[in-house]
Amino acid sequence: MTDLLSEPNVTSTGNPCGPFTTSASSRRHWDAATKEALRVHLASDHHDYVWARLPFLVPMVAKVAKLCGGAQWAGLVSLVDRLQSVVLHHLDREEHMLARFDHEGDETLIDEQLASLRDEHDDIWHLLRQVCEAAELPKPTAGALSTVVAFREELHRIEQHLRTQMQIEDDILRAT
Repeated sequence: MTDLLSEPNVTSTGNPCGPFTTSASSRRHWDAATKEALRVHLASDHHDYVWARLPFLVPMVAKVAKLCGGAQWAGLVSLVDRLQSVVLHHLDREEHMLARFDHEGDETLIDEQLASLRDEHDDIWHLLRQVCEAAELPKPTAGALSTVVAFREELHRIEQHLRTQMQIEDDILRAT
C-alpha cells in the first residue's frame, strides 16, 4: 500500500484546473494489468488516498468562508461538499461493482455497469472543474490567506490524483 499522503505520479502546469499527464510507465503497467490487479490498486491505493484526503477540503473551505464571508465562498463550500459526496459515493459503488465482475456472467449487465462508471467519471470531471474554477475566484482576507493557500494546494493534489486515476480507469474500462 502506498503512503496515503504522498502525491500521485503526475506532471502538471501547477494550475489546479490545468492539463495533466500520466507517466508512460504507469500507462504501460495498467495496460498489462489483470482485472484483479486493477481492483487491488483501486481499493488499496487510489481509493484509500481519496478517502483519506478528500474530507479535509470541506472544513478548510468552510473556515475560509467563515473568515472571509461572501456568496462566492459560501458557493464554494456547497460545491466542495457536493464533490465530496459524489466522489465518495462513486468510490463505494465502483469497489462493489468491480468486485462482482468475475462472478457475474451477463456481459450486457457488466457493459451497462461499466458505462455507468464512465458516466460518473464525466460527472466528477465536470464538478471538479467547477470547484477548481470557483476556488481561484474569491480574494481571501489577510487572516484567511494561509488556509486558502492550504486549501488550494490540497485541492490541486486531489484534483491531479482523481484526474490521473480516472484516466487510467477509463482507458482500462474502454478496453474491457
